[in-house]
This record gives sequence, structure tokens and C-alpha cells, in this order.
Amino acid sequence: MRAVIRMASVVLCCVAVVPAIAEAKVKPTPTQIAVAEADLDSIRLELSSPSKKCLRERTLTFVDLDTGAVFLRPVVREASFSVALSDVPQGVTRVRVMAEPARIANRLCESDSVSITFDFATLSGSPKGDGTFGGVLFSSVEACEPNRTISLYEISADPVFAGSDFADASGAWTIAAAAGTFEARADLLILRDRDSVIYCLPVASPAWTFEEPPEEEA
Repeated sequence: MRAVIRMASVVLCCVAVVPAIAEAKVKPTPTQIAVAEADLDSIRLELSSPSKKCLRERTLTFVDLDTGAVFLRPVVREASFSVALSDVPQGVTRVRVMAEPARIANRLCESDSVSITFDFATLSGSPKGDGTFGGVLFSSVEACEPNRTISLYEISADPVFAGSDFADASGAWTIAAAAGTFEARADLLILRDRDSVIYCLPVASPAWTFEEPPEEEA
């Protein structure tokens, strides 16, 4: 009887130990997701990992950070892949793209994420009273304001380029005044590094009309 009890204890011990040994053999393997390219139509992302097994059949989760809603969840089968901006719902401004963790054989492919940000901006423009036009570019993303090129167009007929300036640290700009109907514009700017991409979206000011003051008679 004692031999039977001893044997049962050994079996139970082995049953408890085997899963622990199996779990110990799982190798955590880092995965990195990075922004490779970005334009007005799409973003190309790349997965990298010491193990090629971690680069296939990976699930990506696209989350609207303002609401927490998941709006896209593709399974990618290649290390390099593109995401169409048309797949991002209108009005979404902050997105996290996460490569979800995956268990592949004895490897645990770890998670990683990148961010996508779309700014909301306004641009003002008008005569300043000192012989110049001026205004301020305001963006919901601070990085989209300084050193942004502001272009001035005369728009009474077909738009004609009339000058440009770089917005200063506070988004302010100044360009010499002239007679006509004008509009200031800030073109698309894309700021990118490995972990994020920011779309500083194009924005135009309301139009204004300016007439040269009459010259004073001597």
C-alpha cells in the first residue's frame, strides 16, 4: 500500500512539474514595429525581430486613443506592409498601432507599438497696419507650428503666389502687403521617426481684401 501511495505522489509531482518545465522553455522574443515611410495616401510599417517566426501572421490592432475603440485589426503576413489612410475613420486624431503578442511554438513574440497623429489647425491672415500682412498658425500639435512655411496667394482670379514666410515659435508669420484679395496657406507637413508619424494637415486662412492707401499730395 505504501508503495502505491509513493508511486501516486511521484506521478502527481511529475504532472505538476512538466507544465512548469514547458513554460520555462518559452523564449520571450522582442518584436519592433516601426514607421518606414509615410505620405498623404498611406503609411508603410515594418516589423523586425531576431526570430523570423515573429514576423509572420502577426495581428495588428488600430486603436482610437480618444475613445479606446478598435477600428482595424488586420493579420499581416509580411515584415513590411502598408496601411491606407482611407481606413482611418474621419475625425480620428490619435491612433496607436500595436503588434499584439503572439505565441509561436516555444517563442513568445512580444508586443510593440507606434503612434499616428493628425493635427487640427487654424490659420489667420489680415493687414497689420504697418505695410505688412500677418497672422498666426495654431495647431493642436505643437510640433506642427514652428518653422512651417506659410505661402501667400492673390486669389482675385487664378491663384498667384505672392510670397512666403516661416512661422516663428508661436506660429506667427509676416509678409509684405500689396493690393488685392489674398489667402494664406500652410501645406501638408509630415513629421516622422521610427515610433511615430505626425500629419500636420494643410490649412488655409479666410480670404481678405486690401487696397493700397492713396498717396498723400505734396
